[in-house]
Amino acid sequence: MGFLLSTSVSSKAALGDNMGLFEADLRKSLHFHNPSGVYRERIQWGYTLGRKPA
Repeated sequence: MGFLLSTSVSSKAALGDNMGLFEADLRKSLHFHNPSGVYRERIQWGYTLGRKPA
């Protein structure tokens, strides 16, 4: 839920007064899909390191 609310399209600012209804409906739908409430996400990250030549 936290990640979703951090995006620009589903942020508290974007959802406004509908934020509570959106969150409740999403939680209900997720619980129906997986009653354990556990959802795993595999993520990867990396970085590029560079520096100016001396």
